[in-house]
Order: sequence, then structure tokens, then C-alpha cells
Amino acid sequence: MYDAAELPTLLARADGLVWVDVPVWDEQAEQTLSSIFGFHPLAIRDSAHRNQVPKIHRYDDHLFLVLHAPQPGAGGHVHYVELDQFIGDRYLVTVHGPLNPAVDPASAMVEVDTVLARLASGKLKPNKGFELSYALLTALTGRLRTYTAELTKDVWMLEQRVTGDHLGDPESFLDEMFRARHGLLTVSTMSALSREVYSRMATITACGPGQGQSLLLDAVDQFHHLSVMAETQKSYLQGTIEFYQARTNTKMTIAARTARG
Repeated sequence: MYDAAELPTLLARADGLVWVDVPVWDEQAEQTLSSIFGFHPLAIRDSAHRNQVPKIHRYDDHLFLVLHAPQPGAGGHVHYVELDQFIGDRYLVTVHGPLNPAVDPASAMVEVDTVLARLASGKLKPNKGFELSYALLTALTGRLRTYTAELTKDVWMLEQRVTGDHLGDPESFLDEMFRARHGLLTVSTMSALSREVYSRMATITACGPGQGQSLLLDAVDQFHHLSVMAETQKSYLQGTIEFYQARTNTKMTIAARTARG
């Protein structure tokens, strides 16, 4: 761990890799990104504010990347946890986007903590900024897979309750199904948009001609599979919802006819 005042010396070294993490945006962070790194004002502005969609911008000697991870919230809401990255040849700057006050700050550090643990164990030894960025990507897609797996379990249980006629309160049951559907839609959207970002990144060479192409293509593939998984489960759940609606409508019709005698 180093003080911010040591950054110019560290960046001037001919070897090594510098990683700067900004957990909370403040005046010092803005000053560091502006004066020491010389990042574009628009990219710095994007780091200070919430971005609704992922993005990639190429500059002369670095890339600016915005990604999101899901964090379940109250009432079925899914928060977008943002991680911005400035990716240079010998450095990586990560900035955690503004969080909703309802979100635990620890949820924004999941990917960083995972990568720090791998670095400390010696399992990860990156030489380039993009290699370190890719390690963060792997942790982020891992979070997406875990969340998708949890939603898939919910879908299966909902389907079993429909076929077993263990529905409980109809309004509450429908609410459960639509919450699960919303979660899957969020994963699908995040993954599809991030896949397009990495597809775009694969066509540019800011990280060095030909370098990291296999990692970029793997990132595209990971997000593609996540999107397909989420869409498949969403379609399955939609079928369960339609089956439930058909059954309940039939029961209501029979009950109405019985009441009329």
C-alpha cells in the first residue's frame, strides 16, 4: 500500500504494475485522476456520476471502461453496482460508482476484494493493466453466475408450487414470479450490454496490437453465455406464469359456474 503522493514515482518506474482503487469519490480522487494521470475531463466526470449503461472509450494511451454487477435489494429491486476502470499498459485505476444509500458499501468491493485475495496468495501475477482488469471481469461474471443460479433455484421452486397446486395467496405468488423474472431480465440486460462493450474492445488496440485478444474473446463468450442462461430461464418462468394464469382462470370459471347453479 502506498500514499497518493508516491504515485508519480511509482508510475515513472520502468517495471511493475500500479493499481489505484478509489472506493469513494472525493476531491482528492478527482485531483489525482486529473493532475497525476491526466485523464480526459469527460471520463473523470463519468467516474464521478452514475452511468446507466456500460461503455468503453479509447484514448491515446489507455481505455476507459464502465461495467455493472447486480445486487439484490428490497422488494425485488436489483441495484446496479458500478465499477469504472482506466486501463493503461502499466497501471489500472478502478473507481466505484455512486451507490444507492440502501446498498451495503461492501457489495461494491466484491470484485476488488476477490482479486486482492488472489494477488496476496500468489495465484494471480499480472504484468499488464489489462490482465488485472480481466481478473476483475472474471470476478464480476462470477457474481452474475451466482445470482443467476439463485434465481434459477427460485424458478424451479415456483414451477413445483404451480404444478403441485401449492400456491398460497395468488397475489403474493404472482409477485414472487414477477420478481424472479425481473432479476433474470436484469442479468440478461447487463450481460448483453457488457458483451457488446467487449466486442467493441476486441476491435481496438489501445492495450497493444494483438495483446489480450484471447482474453477479450473469452470475455465476450462469458457474457454471451450469461445472457443465454438468463434468457432461457426467463422464458421457462414465463411459461410457468402462463400455465399458472391458465389454471387459475379455469378454476375461477368453474367456481363462477358452480355459484350460478
